[in-house]
Amino acid sequence: MKPTKQVVWPFFLLSFCIWIYCFRDFLSGKFSLTSDALAYVEHFKFFTDQISSGVYPLWDPTRDGGVPVEFFLRRIGSHNPFYFLIIVLQKLGLSFLHAYLSFLAFYFFLGTLGFYGVAKQIFKDSLSAFVAFLFILFSSLGTRIFDSYIILTFTPLMWFFYFLVGFFQTSPDERSKQKFCFTGGVFTLMILFNTYLPFYFAVIVATFMLSLAVTF
Repeated sequence: MKPTKQVVWPFFLLSFCIWIYCFRDFLSGKFSLTSDALAYVEHFKFFTDQISSGVYPLWDPTRDGGVPVEFFLRRIGSHNPFYFLIIVLQKLGLSFLHAYLSFLAFYFFLGTLGFYGVAKQIFKDSLSAFVAFLFILFSSLGTRIFDSYIILTFTPLMWFFYFLVGFFQTSPDERSKQKFCFTGGVFTLMILFNTYLPFYFAVIVATFMLSLAVTF
């Protein structure tokens, strides 16, 4: 039997709370970020500091006597509007580190919800989709947001597939839903192609399309 919406969503909240408890030392700043994640902290701080001052940065005068920063902005995907959450949290009194860590957790949760949406479209069952959501939430991917940049690709990628599958599942007379999915797909593509390693995204989509063709 499919669980009702009122039954499912409290379990999402409970799952998020358990995940936050498991990673509380990372989110509090007690455990430091490692590997590639350290460089991205620097990129995000420079970008958000400049944007909050009303400046779109093209030049970093503090690095090696001054360097263009287009490459660093491309690494983080500077056209992503969700990054304004970091600035908002700082305005509310959080330090940059805690605002950034809160953003990482939020962005990861957003990606797992996109994964749930894709699973629900495929399985046509809320319970099966929720189990899939738990697998991705408590997978090793959750640990990678503290040592890599993969979360910056994962979240828009999941929502791209959600809009893609939704677009092809709608009937021709559902014009409003088709427009919604098309607009969402364009928005996520904008983020993906302006974030580091767009080829990574292209390979995953090509593999998905090939698997879909072989299966169906």
